[in-house]
Amino acid sequence: MDRLKDDVQDASTQPRGLVSLCIVNLVALILAAPLLRLLERRAPQVQLQLSSAMSREAHALVEAGRVDLALRPTGAESPRMQAVPAFEERLCLFGRQHLFGDARGPMPFREIGDRPLIAPDHHHDLRKMIERTALAQNCPLNVRYQLSSADLLRSLVKAGLGFSIMPRNAFPDDEARGIVVREIVDPDMARTQSIVWMADHALTPAGEAVRNALLELIAELIDNGTLKARLLA
Repeated sequence: MDRLKDDVQDASTQPRGLVSLCIVNLVALILAAPLLRLLERRAPQVQLQLSSAMSREAHALVEAGRVDLALRPTGAESPRMQAVPAFEERLCLFGRQHLFGDARGPMPFREIGDRPLIAPDHHHDLRKMIERTALAQNCPLNVRYQLSSADLLRSLVKAGLGFSIMPRNAFPDDEARGIVVREIVDPDMARTQSIVWMADHALTPAGEAVRNALLELIAELIDNGTLKARLLA
């Protein structure tokens, strides 16, 4: 009820009001600051409440109505949920330089072999995707550490405790020193990131402004190489 006046405002006025957005952890570091700057210029009366979470939690927040929008990996979504595919990102194997030795470049999934892996727990979408690929390739994995935090995944890779299969954008350029990134091939592994919201709750003009600004920003960052992905929107 507190937001009703924003929902029914005259469409000819500048969008205003509170919008809550959750961005999946591994791209939030790249998108958060430039998105806030863009909204200050384009929609200064929109108040963005920004959060980050792993993909499962981001999905649950949207379904529970605790956030208006989320940018998260998507597959087969609930029919109650609207989704606009934004970009596709490749999955890669990350590890410290000394663990890879001189090896560089793309690597077949089967070559992961018995390398010690740092992975999300079994409940997370990324772990399920990895396990399905391993099963299809008849390639048992050596999962040494299971974590439910993207920050912990990244910190263990930086500490050299093992390797991790993560999206290409897991480490922004300024944090990637000493980390080797090898694209996984045979099969290629990729996932789609989409902007999602509940179909039975139409976005306010402010919500639409946030969605459009996010899509514009994603296109700009892919074009300048900051976000390493293939544009879909």
